[in-house]
Amino acid sequence: MPTQDYQQQIENLIALIARMAGLAEAQLAAASDALQRRDAGLGRRVHGDDRQIDHQETVIEAEATRLLLLQTPSSENLQEILGAIKIAGELERVGDYSANIAKRVVRLASLEGLPRLGTLHRMGRLVQAQLADVINAYAQRDLNKAIDAWERDDELDDLYTSLYREMLTYMMEDPRNITGYTHFLFIAKNFERIGDHATNIAEIIHVLITGRPLEKTRVKADTTPHFLPQE
Repeated sequence: MPTQDYQQQIENLIALIARMAGLAEAQLAAASDALQRRDAGLGRRVHGDDRQIDHQETVIEAEATRLLLLQTPSSENLQEILGAIKIAGELERVGDYSANIAKRVVRLASLEGLPRLGTLHRMGRLVQAQLADVINAYAQRDLNKAIDAWERDDELDDLYTSLYREMLTYMMEDPRNITGYTHFLFIAKNFERIGDHATNIAEIIHVLITGRPLEKTRVKADTTPHFLPQE
């Protein structure tokens, strides 16, 4: 049976996840804000801040490994430790994609004549809300909130498909700005991928609470050709 001290160390590991989640949320919000304002300076700061999230993942992995080696955990604590490692990995990818958005903003800031895209900014707001909900669901062990966030990813995919088609139209009508529209497409794809990582966290939460994988199957609503390379 785990000791009280060991149980407290599990709680400390969960607190480390909460700190990393806060960093990832802040980075995504800042990247979205930089995009909204086409602020190159903020974009550069966001891109540089990604190191904090990477460091936090390293700290979490080291602490989780130490707890696994310290004693044989109960099945419940084992799930908590493994879940923390998995969620840290998902949050690290959220940070990476937020940094990629910020990098694109720096490039967009030097381009003129590009439209303000309501669909793109709506994607940013939606994915911020989705990420916040899965983080709160983890902290509160709220299964319904996790499942709701998981199901809302379809809306994000629909917006990405809509924006993809919109960008193709712009490219045909205004080939001089193809570079800028390509940056928009990459940003939209990064938002869409952050949504996927949020749904992965929701699935991890389902296992932590129920002990079973989520049985629902979510058909990806993104019907665009996957010609954009991964960054």
